[in-house]
Amino acid sequence: MPAATLTVTLPAEDIEFLEGYARQHGLTVAEALGQTVRRLHTRVRPVIHPEVAAITGLVPPDLDAKAEYRQHLLDKHR
Repeated sequence: MPAATLTVTLPAEDIEFLEGYARQHGLTVAEALGQTVRRLHTRVRPVIHPEVAAITGLVPPDLDAKAEYRQHLLDKHR
């Protein structure tokens, strides 16, 4: 893949960190950024199992799950 030029503006402390990281790992700043971008690019999102997808959204969003579970435990151990 052909290379292209990109100009990025970052806070000074981020640039210092990136330069130090690259130096410690024997890389150029461009190589360090390239590795990070490739890592992000190849990160695969896990596939949701069909059975989990089928039940997604069944619990009302306003339900207080912690309170319900606490109540379940209290009822169970009475």
